[in-house]
Amino acid sequence: DFDGDGFDDLLIMTEGDDVIFPGSPGGLLTSYSTAIIQNDYGLNYAVAGDVNNDGFADIISVRDTPSGLEKIIDVYLFDDGSDSFNLHQSIGGKQLRALQLGDIDGDGSLDIITSSYVDDEEDSGIDIHTNDGSATFSLVQTIPEVDPDRLRLMDVDGDDDLDIVMRKTNREAEDDNVLFAFRNTNVAPTAINLSSTTLDEHLPLDTEVATITIDDLNENDEHVISLVTGDGSNDLHNSFFSLNNNSLRVSKDVRYEDTPQLFIYLSVYDGHQTFEQAFVLDVDDVNVAPTNINLSSNSFDEGTAPGSMIATISVDDPNIGDTHTVKLVDGDGTNDADNGLFVIDGNELIITSESNFETKPSYNIYLEAADIDNAIAQAFVLNVNDINQAPTSIALSNTTLDESTAPGTVIGTLSVTDPNDGDTHDLSLAAGDGSNDANNNLFVVNGSDLILIGDVEFNNTPTLNILISADDGDESFEQAFVLTVNEVLGLEDEIENAIGIYPNPGNDRLEINMENTLRGTMSINITDLSGKIIHNYKSEKITDKWIDRLDMTSAMPGIYLVEISIEDQHFVQRWIKSK
Repeated sequence: DFDGDGFDDLLIMTEGDDVIFPGSPGGLLTSYSTAIIQNDYGLNYAVAGDVNNDGFADIISVRDTPSGLEKIIDVYLFDDGSDSFNLHQSIGGKQLRALQLGDIDGDGSLDIITSSYVDDEEDSGIDIHTNDGSATFSLVQTIPEVDPDRLRLMDVDGDDDLDIVMRKTNREAEDDNVLFAFRNTNVAPTAINLSSTTLDEHLPLDTEVATITIDDLNENDEHVISLVTGDGSNDLHNSFFSLNNNSLRVSKDVRYEDTPQLFIYLSVYDGHQTFEQAFVLDVDDVNVAPTNINLSSNSFDEGTAPGSMIATISVDDPNIGDTHTVKLVDGDGTNDADNGLFVIDGNELIITSESNFETKPSYNIYLEAADIDNAIAQAFVLNVNDINQAPTSIALSNTTLDESTAPGTVIGTLSVTDPNDGDTHDLSLAAGDGSNDANNNLFVVNGSDLILIGDVEFNNTPTLNILISADDGDESFEQAFVLTVNEVLGLEDEIENAIGIYPNPGNDRLEINMENTLRGTMSINITDLSGKIIHNYKSEKITDKWIDRLDMTSAMPGIYLVEISIEDQHFVQRWIKSK
């Protein structure tokens, strides 16, 4: 159907002309047109087919040469624009006897198959010209010495490709003919090619290291490529790679130090036959950047002394043997906020300041590790461990007392400084070195009160040495105090020893002892610190020495005031009832 009207047309080749009779609905061929420029030597025969895949039938014709022996194959392509045929390619040939169009190589384009029949039987044969898809033909195979006369293309073996059937005429007896069938057979691929046989170490996984091409005489075969088992040596590193169609890709981290060469074994299958080939890939030694910075610890205890090492630094680097310089570097202003509180000495991270969990529970630093070519930077958060620290000092609100101070008097109040907010403390007198605790026996500690329990005289002990301990349950701290005794004048003029209370502290019994020259009625009151009267009675003192004993069983433990009045004299002393 040259004119595309849906009806077949008739092409007639003559010695001088070729004409086309177009078909019509009635089947009548009533007119004709010249298709090809007249050739002086005559047109022998032709076939029609769409050899350039443009949807229009083209003409492939055979014409004579001046010698009359050789034939020329002309390829005329139909030009839809000019409604004519134009010469596209001429193929020099032999003394042709037959011409066929067919897709012999299965690529979807029509190929040219010819037979030659010459006087010398050895020069006779079948030629196969394959089409590149644009109607340009190349001779790819000759079947020699078969002396063909006529040929046809058909699938004689049922394998879905075209085979060649030819008739051979006996030159001695022309009525003695033989049919031959040539099967269109597939040959195995002949080579596997890699675009590259070298790769850098430490490539990212799934990186393409080479593209794969296949040498195959069957140009249109489709190929399946696989990594396959070899002899155990030539396939040693198959697991390092994967295939994505014709792309060879790395699937494991490759280290030059471990595997300077990689051995893989590839197979290609064309649907019929298999070809296998071994490859050796060379690994290039590449200096890559370190991959990680490690600290031996990401935390340290509060109170760690400045100048202390808090962690050792190590660097992960795929290049074994690389040395690294580690330093504190600028970050984004947040991840490097505390760089100034640390220094690096070799591979040691050292803190240079005091640390306290309550005021700063964490630190942000930014480190860089560099080898000779590459560097990596990494942020770290260092956490401060909240630990129980010992108290750091004890304070006493008053460190002086008069020599006339009565036993039971609160000399001062104790307070404790402790880094751990909220800690409570047990305060007590502690044993020291014999000097700093020399006068511990003259005092007791009740809660936070330091209480005098003995008599002090300036002439005997102008200073008093005591040692106080503060215990928070886990840690303790001791501090020595020196108390100054003030001298008091004139007490001996009227009463040398006004009153004595024993024992103090005491328990269930209280003894009041007065030894002086006073006489008369004594009024004795014992009250607690709230003013509640515990005892109230009167007694007559008629001698210099007077002693009375009181039962204090019913009194609760605590501090009491003993008030004694006689004549115009009034005395007050404290008495402590212990638990």
